[in-house]
Amino acid sequence: MTESPEVESRPGSRRGLLRAAVTVGAATAGLAACSSQSSGAGAPPVRTSGGPTGSGTTGPTLPGSTSAATGPVSSTASPVPQPSPGALRLVRPQDGADAADRDESAALTGRTQQQAPQPLEYRAAAASTAPAAPTGTGTATAAASSAATTAGKASSTAQAAARTVATAASATAATSSAAASASPIPSTPVSSTPAPASATLTTAAPATGAQPQARDQAASAAAARAVQKATVFGAAGKLSDAQAKEHLLRRATFGPRPSDRADLNRVGIDAWLEGQLTQVPDPMGDAIAGQFNREGTSISQVLGAIPRYSWDRQVEVAQMVLGRWIFSSRQLYEIVVDVFANLLNCTTPSESLWACGPDYHHQVIRKHAYGKYRDMLLAALRHPAMLTYLNNDQSTREHVNEDLGRELLELHTVGVTGGYTEQDVVNSARILSGRGVDHTPQTFQYKPDRHYVGQVTVMGFTDPNTAADQGLDMGDRYLTYLATLPATAKTVARKLAVRFVCDQPPQELVDRLAKTYLDSDTAIVPVLRALFAADEFWAAVGQKTRRPVEDLVASARALDIPLPDPAAARKAVISLYWRSWDAGNAPLGWTPPDGYPDVAAAWEAAGQMLQRWSTHRGLAEGWFDGMKPLTAAEEFKPKSGETIGAWVDRICTFLLGATLPAERRAALVDFVGGSDSSPTTGQEWKASQIAALVLDSLYFQAR
Repeated sequence: MTESPEVESRPGSRRGLLRAAVTVGAATAGLAACSSQSSGAGAPPVRTSGGPTGSGTTGPTLPGSTSAATGPVSSTASPVPQPSPGALRLVRPQDGADAADRDESAALTGRTQQQAPQPLEYRAAAASTAPAAPTGTGTATAAASSAATTAGKASSTAQAAARTVATAASATAATSSAAASASPIPSTPVSSTPAPASATLTTAAPATGAQPQARDQAASAAAARAVQKATVFGAAGKLSDAQAKEHLLRRATFGPRPSDRADLNRVGIDAWLEGQLTQVPDPMGDAIAGQFNREGTSISQVLGAIPRYSWDRQVEVAQMVLGRWIFSSRQLYEIVVDVFANLLNCTTPSESLWACGPDYHHQVIRKHAYGKYRDMLLAALRHPAMLTYLNNDQSTREHVNEDLGRELLELHTVGVTGGYTEQDVVNSARILSGRGVDHTPQTFQYKPDRHYVGQVTVMGFTDPNTAADQGLDMGDRYLTYLATLPATAKTVARKLAVRFVCDQPPQELVDRLAKTYLDSDTAIVPVLRALFAADEFWAAVGQKTRRPVEDLVASARALDIPLPDPAAARKAVISLYWRSWDAGNAPLGWTPPDGYPDVAAAWEAAGQMLQRWSTHRGLAEGWFDGMKPLTAAEEFKPKSGETIGAWVDRICTFLLGATLPAERRAALVDFVGGSDSSPTTGQEWKASQIAALVLDSLYFQAR
């Protein structure tokens, strides 16, 4: 039965839910400007194994900073001046924008810098909360990534959504004044105290009691110096300590759990980073990983566990990756693994990786993610996954296949701007000829009779190459040479900067990180230390957005979904994996060899946004057996005597580490029904819906 207009507009009804969604999340969704396509990065690959088909406001108020509803928490705080009205806030990546690799340049093709609709800005944190330090000169110069999209050829559905956004904005204006009288939020997140220990794995806390020790104060000093631009995450000016910590957690995790905030507050920025850069025990990550590829991940173990050519185990390794992202306490390590899995991409699942995909991920990518890129590259070019994925096993001395030789230069090392020629590509392929696979045990095999013999020269590397039986060692020297070239250093540096800083990182930062890479003999961790000690990192607040699978993972972590039963959680992880597949963003699943794009322009379609909203509701309402939001459900229950406004603030603080700005907060209060000071009696059932709306918002979608 169709509801009457009067019923549909009632708070908490379907129309009220939509109105709240488009008001709270309007800047995120940008439906009026989204393409009508179903996914922004191309349709996902055909499923191969199991599973279903599948006007500006101020920003959130961080604890200890200026409140969007009440003004400064401290009577001595002096707010940073706000940007002038009409100033450009959210901007799109510029056309081309110095993209040095194929994935980003493709994603940016045809894009021009434009002002986004309804620019938002956070209210600045109190200046007195930031550590005292002299102003630095290294600030981010790249434009902010935009989760909102610019007006274009919107479909009729998108245009209707735009009208709804406009209606919702006016409808919530009347409740904004009520938000202004809300009580101050707590000075620390209500969930900052870690959950008590239990017999089950229910928190993301490290297994050891030892406190991480900071090597130095470089990162916190940079945070104190940094000056952010005016974006949705703050006005132009210095970061408060609370803003800096939330920024770090958004970038150095797949999304913070309450325990991550507690850990960071307890030990500080520098010690927390040091703990993340150390391969400490990971009980929750190991527990969920143990539910996949139970027979083992080596090639011989996979061959002994499945029928020949079955894709089951390579699908499982991708599902394992998703499980680790959700439950691991070693979040920074998992992110770095993902960066290099995309840099040295071998699509998983794909035809040739049925036996070797799990081994490639563990023995090439994970093994070397905190090691040296040179060693990772050498391992990749001796692995049957890479050799078959890029057809090097088909190369002979008479008919050299150029696929691997080309991608080695274009993607894995010097990049498209590295200065190589077509003759360099040919000689690169000749050097790699002979590297193949013994297809019975599915293992690497060097075949001298297939190796090209004769003089080879590639970008300064020269070898007479007179003996076929010495071709393998010669190839390793070539790979070592490429790994230590300045152009390769910039490729690696830029990949990390795009992931952690912004879609178009400042060239000065890339150059400094590249120098660290070369000075450290291609070691990856020193580059990460330099990145987190860079002013540009801390100045880039609000300049990245989460890809679809990151949003899924961040939602599960924000809801603090526990792991009492890893076997039961396995089923939920599998279901969520297929949701990410349908979004075109399943872990390890990008089909071309260039890896997933990591720029906002690639992931902005309306269909993907609607799927994100659906996933938020599924996680918040406990649709997935084995991954129920038990902690959040208990936390979100209204307390005795609590008002609607205070209840909304508490839910927002649990999920975001901050409260929403006044207009967005008013929309949530209006959705619940009543006023800011109304009691919560009878409203308990709306808790999961409030949580889902918060997850829909721009303030959560930003990385």
